[in-house]
Amino acid sequence: MTTSTMHVTDTACCEPWTSFERMGRSVQQMKRTFEEGKDGAERLMGRTRQEMQAHPMRTLAIAAAAGTALGCLTGFMLGWRSSKPEKSETWLLEM
Repeated sequence: MTTSTMHVTDTACCEPWTSFERMGRSVQQMKRTFEEGKDGAERLMGRTRQEMQAHPMRTLAIAAAAGTALGCLTGFMLGWRSSKPEKSETWLLEM
């Protein structure tokens, strides 16, 4: 005849409410982290807005440079892709 000895600490890990408590704490921590990130993003947006209003010419210059760089990159990529022969046309080059 075997007897099963169960300790109090053994049952504590299997009780369902401990899992729910841990899940609840995790959800609360996730909400706090989300709110901190949201607050940080709002502060960053406020500082950026102030910086843009304080230096409008610098903002304009940065936007123009970024637009020019993006336009040049797009033009280069489109031109480079269209200048490559199709696979069906490569047999003409091998002659």
